[in-house]
Amino acid sequence: MYTLTNLQVRVWSGKKNLSTTVRTVVQPVEDPALSEIPIDSTDKETEETLQISDVHSVQKIEKYFKCKHCNKKIVQGTCTDVIQCERCGFIMRATTCEKSVTAKIGVLLDEQQVSLKIDESLLTKMFGDVISIDDKTLAQKLLFLEDFTVTYNTDTLLVSDINM
Repeated sequence: MYTLTNLQVRVWSGKKNLSTTVRTVVQPVEDPALSEIPIDSTDKETEETLQISDVHSVQKIEKYFKCKHCNKKIVQGTCTDVIQCERCGFIMRATTCEKSVTAKIGVLLDEQQVSLKIDESLLTKMFGDVISIDDKTLAQKLLFLEDFTVTYNTDTLLVSDINM
């Protein structure tokens, strides 16, 4: 058992999630009463595979720079020559940052729309070099996908595999 302090609550796709920050502290708890509590060791299936007939909507296409040090998204404006990562503090030239892209699509699941996030590796697998494709063209390519299967994490709604 652990005690976590300085956590952050985020809302993503209508679900509240706890996440850590740079200031989060994790400390083990040495309480004999807690160690006697039985722990449910059955794993919940978090991956699901769906057959999708078509993409209902493209909610967002986001192109951004990634930090060379921690690989996280650079949140600040990138109109300067030097960028500092807000996550790890690493300072780098903007020209050396790697660009990345993600897409958030809406699909219908049992008459209800579900938002799924597709990362750059899967977008590249489907369409080639997605960094050089403009947002409108990428959105059109996503909207015209038909009869494919997606495997996604039911907690994070992040797509891990697409088969067409």
